[in-house]
Amino acid sequence: MQNQSDSVLDPCVTEIRISFTSSALKNFHKLNNSRLQARINQRIQQLALNPHPKGCKKLKAFRNLWEIAQGSYRIWYEPRCVMGEIEIVWIGHHQDDYRKPNFMKRVA
Repeated sequence: MQNQSDSVLDPCVTEIRISFTSSALKNFHKLNNSRLQARINQRIQQLALNPHPKGCKKLKAFRNLWEIAQGSYRIWYEPRCVMGEIEIVWIGHHQDDYRKPNFMKRVA
């Protein structure tokens, strides 16, 4: 378990709020495997303790978008640490990463 002092949080913020875009929530509910949903949900909840966990990657094409992996699935998120929130913007299989034109238009 990672130490909370490793995170880049504002010391005044005591709780991180996690929100989902409509497309991320839709993709999450499309997952047919409840065990997979539980693992992805657990991974997302861990972001509240550390917005930049080991293994996360900054997406170079975007200003403040990060990616974490859960098996073959990817979770794209935007940490807003000063405001005390993290927005999950996309959840999907790693092979679908570059097949989301509506997502790319929204974020770019």
